[in-house]
Amino acid sequence: MFVALIKDEADAAIADEIKDKNLKSMYQANRNFILGQVFNRIINLLVNAKLTRKILEIILEKSKKIRSQIRPNRSRERKNKHPRKKHHHNKKSCI
Repeated sequence: MFVALIKDEADAAIADEIKDKNLKSMYQANRNFILGQVFNRIINLLVNAKLTRKILEIILEKSKKIRSQIRPNRSRERKNKHPRKKHHHNKKSCI
């Protein structure tokens, strides 16, 4: 819940910041960075009601700076990772 709220706010701030610039691609907040920041501070967020707003503002300011690129019209598709080959050694060996 925290992550989605922070990401929406950061995406809106990033969009406002880059709307006047003529950039080659669009940007969005890095979701993995926000998840890591929230997980590192989850206990403080839940225990300290006084610090919750300040912690969320700090995470929001950091997440505005750490962005990931949105790449429209990719020329190549993403690789299809094979989940079946993850544990390929879990078979009996033949004699």
